[in-house]
Amino acid sequence: MTRHDVLYRRWVGSEAAIQVLLALLVVFVPGAWAPAAIANVAFMPAQLFVTLRRSEPGPVSAADAVTALRHAVALSATILVAIGLSRPIVMAVLFAAGACTDFVDGYLARSGKSSRFGALWDMETDAVYGAAMAHVLVVVFGYSPLFLLLGLMRYLFFLGTRRNPVPDAYPPWYRLFSKSVAAAIATTQVGAMFLGAAGAARAGTILMTLMLACQCTSFALEYRFIKAGSP
Repeated sequence: MTRHDVLYRRWVGSEAAIQVLLALLVVFVPGAWAPAAIANVAFMPAQLFVTLRRSEPGPVSAADAVTALRHAVALSATILVAIGLSRPIVMAVLFAAGACTDFVDGYLARSGKSSRFGALWDMETDAVYGAAMAHVLVVVFGYSPLFLLLGLMRYLFFLGTRRNPVPDAYPPWYRLFSKSVAAAIATTQVGAMFLGAAGAARAGTILMTLMLACQCTSFALEYRFIKAGSP
C-alpha cells in the first residue's frame, strides 16, 4: 500500500466517522445538523481533492469539474436548511439537478481519458451526495430516520471491514449490480423528494424500503467476496 493509499484510507475513515455523527445529529439534535453538515461539505471534499491529486498531479478534467458541482449542490441545500429556506419542492429540484451531473460526468469520463483520481473522486462524491440527500429526506421531508441508512450504510461497511473501496477488483457482474443499485438509490431518493413535496410520502417510503433491501443485498455480496479473499 502506497503512502497515497494510506492517506486516502484515512480520509475515508474520517468521513465515515463524521457521517455517523451527522446521522446521530439528525436523529437526536436536528438543530445542530445543518451547521455540522455545512462544515463537513465545505472542508472534507477539498481535503479529498488535495489528497487524491498528490498521487495524480495535472490538469483537472471536465468530468472532474462537473463532479465537483454535486458538492456545491449539497452545500447549497444544507445552507438553505440552516437559514430556514428549505421548501420541499426547492430541495427536490436542487438535488435532481445535482443528480443529473452524475450522468454528465460519466459521459465525459467515458469520452476522455479515465484516471484513478477521477474514479475515486466520483465515487466519494456520490457517497457524500447520497448521505446529504438522506439527511434532507429526514430533516425536511419528514421521512423515517431508517432511511438515513441509504446514505450511511456504505460508511458503516467501511468502519466494520476497514477495507478500501476497490470496485474494479470485483467480478464484472457484481460491479454492474452494485453500480445499478447505487444509481437506483440516488434516483429513488430524488423521486421520494418529489413524492414528499406532492403529499405522496407513503409511495416514497415504499420505494426507499425496496432500495434499502437492494442495498443490503449488495453489501452482503461484497462482504462474501471479502471473506472469500477477493479482492
